[in-house]
Amino acid sequence: MQSDTASWLGAEARFQASYARLLTDSRFRAWVLAPEAAVGGDFDLSLRERERLRAMDAGRIELFAQCLVGNRMAAIAEAFPLTAKILGFSLLELVQALDRQSIALDTRKYPEALRFANFLLNGHEDGNEDRGQAVPERVLGLLHFELKRLNLRLRPQLKNWPSSVNRSPDALQAAFARQDGVRPILDLNHAVVEVGYDIEALREAESEPWPELSEDSLVLLHRGENGAVGELSLNRESAAAVLMIDGTRTLAGLLADLGNWLGLPDAARLYQPVVGLCTELCARGVLGFVPADMEAGQDT
Repeated sequence: MQSDTASWLGAEARFQASYARLLTDSRFRAWVLAPEAAVGGDFDLSLRERERLRAMDAGRIELFAQCLVGNRMAAIAEAFPLTAKILGFSLLELVQALDRQSIALDTRKYPEALRFANFLLNGHEDGNEDRGQAVPERVLGLLHFELKRLNLRLRPQLKNWPSSVNRSPDALQAAFARQDGVRPILDLNHAVVEVGYDIEALREAESEPWPELSEDSLVLLHRGENGAVGELSLNRESAAAVLMIDGTRTLAGLLADLGNWLGLPDAARLYQPVVGLCTELCARGVLGFVPADMEAGQDT
């Protein structure tokens, strides 16, 4: 009896997987519904399973399948609006290629978007499925930018600041003016990302040609306490400084390490730009500071 039940459950699970594929894989659907298609073929499906699928209303199946694809594309466009804008009509082809690769187990908007991003950025694990077409690296860079933005908005780091951190821009300016020894600390909810498009211009653009940059720029994404994600364009020096702010360096240590990275014998010229950057980041709520003599990781 238990063996019969297990056999029935296995067969039913197999059928449900085939039904899900029928709704998401247009090539599989065409093969199942084609009267002349041979049993077996390119798909692992028994005659009984195929007959059971074909007994369903073909018109309703096609309508439901179109709704699923439409909802999937809408979820992707909401999560990655700039990438979807540039992909245009090829977005449908990419979604169909993704559905041929695997069945979506979680059809909520956020998992749908992550599934699509992983497909484009990482491809198929076994290498047997391409991305449907060649996606330019610049577009993949834009998708990576929007994915970082989405993660910052929806998946924030919960532990950010020590309770002793001072987050006042005025207090930071005063500490710099007095040449107090302080250690800048960045909120964990930030990311430095390269992007090859003029983001603001792209948001306003209605049609091609899309506003590409002559060379990639660096953007700091940072999440505010209200959940909004801000953006700040950085040059290479500023980006390097941001990446070196790890909560252990004082301003003097930061300037010295940045000067060494840039190959400068005298890092004095970096003082004003770095002080200005730290003040700007503090005003945006992404940077705070603690006294230099406080041990790293110490809290009060």
